[in-house]
Amino acid sequence: MERIQVNGVWYVREEKQNYLDNDMLSYTKTCMYETDRFSFEAILITDIDGNPYFKTDTGLYINFIDKRTRPFIEETWDNPTYFLELYHNQKDALIEASDSMDEEGIELFQQFIGKLIEMKWIGEEF
Repeated sequence: MERIQVNGVWYVREEKQNYLDNDMLSYTKTCMYETDRFSFEAILITDIDGNPYFKTDTGLYINFIDKRTRPFIEETWDNPTYFLELYHNQKDALIEASDSMDEEGIELFQQFIGKLIEMKWIGEEF
């Protein structure tokens, strides 16, 4: 054992950890819908068995790609409250969505959110 004394306190040298810490691993499930204009990819953080890792909707995020222009515009959304508000046609959420999508894109995204609700990736308690 290697140790050193500094100001009367003994310190022991720690060995470098050369192993994979399983507690640091993350797992995910994905669900994707893509057209020639838009792409929605939902990513759910899970445990090793594929069950949602978080007890709330905070483990879900969506990568969005707007393909209508070059270069493509990519965004990541992680607000389940916004997803549900948009799904339920809340005015503020519709206004915010119109910054990224046209009416057709919003309708597709609402249907995509509906699928995520069916799969229990996001809560319906609204």
